[in-house]
Amino acid sequence: MLFPVTAIVAFVSIVQAVPAAQKQERQGVRVHQVATGKRHIRSGPLHLAHAHNKFSAHIPEHISVAAKNDKAKKQQTQQAGGVTASSIDYDEEYLCPVSIGSPAVTLNLDFDTGSSDLWVFSGQMPGSESAGHSLYRPHFSYSAQAKRGYTWNIGYGDGSGSSGNVFMDKVRIGPVTATSMTVECATSVSPSFTSDTNNDGLVGLAMSSLNTVQPKPAKTFFDTIRGQLPEQLFTTYLRHNAPGAYTFGYLNQSEYQGQIVYAPLNKTTGFWSFTAAGYAVGGTMVSETLGCIADTGTSLVLLPDDVLAAYYGQVNGASQSQQYGGWVFPCSADLPTFGITLENGNNAASTFNVPGLYINYAQVADGVCYGGLQSSAGVGFNILGGE
Repeated sequence: MLFPVTAIVAFVSIVQAVPAAQKQERQGVRVHQVATGKRHIRSGPLHLAHAHNKFSAHIPEHISVAAKNDKAKKQQTQQAGGVTASSIDYDEEYLCPVSIGSPAVTLNLDFDTGSSDLWVFSGQMPGSESAGHSLYRPHFSYSAQAKRGYTWNIGYGDGSGSSGNVFMDKVRIGPVTATSMTVECATSVSPSFTSDTNNDGLVGLAMSSLNTVQPKPAKTFFDTIRGQLPEQLFTTYLRHNAPGAYTFGYLNQSEYQGQIVYAPLNKTTGFWSFTAAGYAVGGTMVSETLGCIADTGTSLVLLPDDVLAAYYGQVNGASQSQQYGGWVFPCSADLPTFGITLENGNNAASTFNVPGLYINYAQVADGVCYGGLQSSAGVGFNILGGE
């Protein structure tokens, strides 16, 4: 996980999502991530290409080539039984257990604040695509109801994606059960998803307006259960090299320090979108308006080129590399902190800083490392990623 305080930034913006409900005897939900195995390919260029794919942005040719080369190189290393010099290439993958159906099957799902579909690997997929995954089998669930005429399709800029049909069924996350939740049952999933056998699907936590179910979008899990919660909010708590948690319905005071900062949301985008007042490099603040989204499903932080130039200008040996598809630097470099500044009313501001250690994302060559801060050019907005 690159950006531990992204959890705070995402948390701050999401808290503002809806007004707090009247206090009632309702139960909040805390869902812990679990370690599901090693993330064998930690590739900066590949994850930058995935971010472009996710938001249907054109992938520049040099990023595409760098992603393919880096992936192939690391696969060859694995097949040879070797390891790379940098342990950050082999971080754990953290997912959340979700129970679906009756009798219930438990799947490990990725909670993603940058999308709005709850889709899962299913028994309706070809064996070549579903091998190694836990599967939801709607025809074995007594509580499943097919939604005739409804389909879903998540497509990306490179032609990859997933698609299938739609059922209503019980979905249990933590102690809360949505008794009639839309479950998007995959019938086809592209190799970029099937190759990660730890991950059995996704729980989208952006706004319901982005849901891809046709002919009528479905509600997200949060929108489905919000009436059961003591407060209509959720938070993310992501940690470096350790499992974090998602909390629905209350603020866990052990997960933050200081005062909560509330940032007004731009609800028209469908994302948790807000405006930062500026940024800081090594403690030096720069006033610059930055439109951002908080996205736990993106691994990198994507920012304007002038912000990157200001940051990497403080890193000896850093350069914007065509060969490696982004900003790189010597792995031994001492990286400064990077901060995002939010207004806190009455022109007061709070800056959330990321230690430089976490901005060293992955090794791409002997002695060369890939930065966790990369360009948002062509994507359409800046992304505070949190994986």
